[in-house]
Amino acid sequence: MDLGNTIVSSILVAMCAAPIITIGVGRKKRYLKIIRSLTNNAKQENCVINKHETCGGIAIGIDTNKKQLFFFKQLKGAVIEQSINLVEYETCRDKKITFRNKSNNQNVIEKLELILIPIDKNKREIALEIYNADVDIQLDGEIILLDRWTQIINDCITQ
Repeated sequence: MDLGNTIVSSILVAMCAAPIITIGVGRKKRYLKIIRSLTNNAKQENCVINKHETCGGIAIGIDTNKKQLFFFKQLKGAVIEQSINLVEYETCRDKKITFRNKSNNQNVIEKLELILIPIDKNKREIALEIYNADVDIQLDGEIILLDRWTQIINDCITQ
């Protein structure tokens, strides 16, 4: 009887652990793919990423020596890759677009963006979309990423 319980228990543990392990492996593969894309983009510009961060399908990295910013966002069926020379920009600010939910009277975040403001006023601002409620299900660290990278970019610009 003990052998039967042991076998049944082992099978149940394996059945419970399999989905958790599969999710972890899938998340790690997705992370490595995003970082590889960001690194390849940097290599094409002869840059080396000193700092980087990922959040969901977004990766952002910077070469502080060459003042080059790299942005990668994976959407369903599309990929956005940008390389930005920060020498051409005077500052970076965050933009949080919200609306008031009338049913519970709370502010709801609709969009989060990093806005790069150029030195040359004839050039357009660049908006890097970190979060969009129409595309992303829920926030998962994007606010922290937005605040941290606004500071990192501004520090690099002012060096």
